[in-house]
Amino acid sequence: KKTDEVTVKGEEKVSRVQVRTLLRKFLYKQGLRDYFRVIGGKENALVVKEIKVEEEEE
Repeated sequence: KKTDEVTVKGEEKVSRVQVRTLLRKFLYKQGLRDYFRVIGGKENALVVKEIKVEEEEE
């Protein structure tokens, strides 16, 4: 099993939008919202990708 995967299971079906919103809130509260974004993946998957930040030249 991959260590970079998180599986969400529950008794009731959880919508993809709800999980995405919770992930975004988590990133915001941890101060990581400026560095990562949540995008849709294959079928029932969401992907958290690092935002490419270009260094400013002085």
